[in-house]
Amino acid sequence: MAARTVKKIPVEELAGEDGEPLPLTRSRPLSGDDIRALLRGGGVRFVFADVGHPFGWVDGPGLYDIWKTEVQPHLAALDAQVFLDEFPGQYAYFASLWRSPSRSRDIGPVVLLEKSH
Repeated sequence: MAARTVKKIPVEELAGEDGEPLPLTRSRPLSGDDIRALLRGGGVRFVFADVGHPFGWVDGPGLYDIWKTEVQPHLAALDAQVFLDEFPGQYAYFASLWRSPSRSRDIGPVVLLEKSH
């Protein structure tokens, strides 16, 4: 198996579904346990980032199903060397938490899922 360097997408700001920038900043990388805890707390939203595509926002009652079927099997471990051929479909997600720096404009926790393929 040949090692292939996997790089994260250089996301510096998030845009909403209307394309307007959101007042969010990257807080920290997330593990699977971190994401499960956020899901239990409620109010979380996922945003998928894939080069060449607009951000894909997901929230609501189907979020846990998306976690189980799409995100969890493709989630790269924190600080692990990633070999894409070890993931279904040969792609992986790197997860990070984004939050509003101001409580007055808090839009809840957002999990950014940067797709590498």
